[in-house]
Amino acid sequence: MLHSAFDTTRVVCKREIGGIPHEVCAEAVATPNPGGQTVKIELRAFLRSEEQTHLGETLVPEWLPKPQTVVEGAEPAEMHKVVADVFASWCRRVEEALPG
Repeated sequence: MLHSAFDTTRVVCKREIGGIPHEVCAEAVATPNPGGQTVKIELRAFLRSEEQTHLGETLVPEWLPKPQTVVEGAEPAEMHKVVADVFASWCRRVEEALPG
C-alpha cells in the first residue's frame, strides 16, 4: 500500500549534449488520494549534467516529453504496482524521444 508520496528518478541513458556529458532522467512523484482509491502521478523528464562545474544543473530540451500528470484508480494494496507500471511506461516514452 502506498501511504505517502512516492518519488523516484531513473537515469534512462547518458548522452553528450553540446560537448558536455549528461544523464537523461525520468522522474515520477506519486501522491495517493486521502480517500485511498486514486493516485496522482506527476511525470517529468530532464537532462542532468555530469560535468563537475555544472553538477546539479538540469536542462529540458524541446525533444523531451512535456511534463504530465496522471490520475489512476487503484485499490490501496495495488497502488505501488500501478505507479511502477505508469513510471515504466514514462521511462520508455522518454527513451523513445531521444534524437537519433
